[in-house]
Amino acid sequence: MKINSGIYALSKMSFYCNLQTLKNIYFAYVHSHISFCIGLYGSTTIVNMNNILKQQKKAIRIMLKLDNDESSKPHFKDLKILTVYGQYIYETILIAKNEIYNTNTSIAVHTYNTRNRNNITQAHRLKFFEKKPSYMGNKFLKNIPKNISDIKNPLKFKKSLKEYLTKLAIYSFEEFSTSLNCTSF
Repeated sequence: MKINSGIYALSKMSFYCNLQTLKNIYFAYVHSHISFCIGLYGSTTIVNMNNILKQQKKAIRIMLKLDNDESSKPHFKDLKILTVYGQYIYETILIAKNEIYNTNTSIAVHTYNTRNRNNITQAHRLKFFEKKPSYMGNKFLKNIPKNISDIKNPLKFKKSLKEYLTKLAIYSFEEFSTSLNCTSF
């Protein structure tokens, strides 16, 4: 796994470098491998996602010289690093939002104020279809606060969404689905 070589580099450089340099090494050698095509491979099993999350936690502990039993969750927020779950949710929401911007939806077809006018769902017959990034992105898009999902400017939307997901430091999809009731942004 390429992430392990990044963690090795972090562990060796942690004796010589400051936190900012270690963070740069993390983004170059660990996070880049996690975020590459995560919209596609992120729909894998929970076991695989948890293994990647364990590697991320290990990298955080090395960067901050934490004990193995110390929680790394608050440090994801401090370092402004998305967990693998947060990165997957972020990427799939951006894919879904981009698809909304680029396709003719019911909004463009008519001007009637119907109940499901802004609800863009895709009809499907197979369970496998639900692993599609645009489908999952639409599902996750419904769980973010309304003030973020209503942002029209794509750059501002990306920034606000990333800040929101970074503050949550999500360790599972269930945690994300329950977070809307617990947090305010």
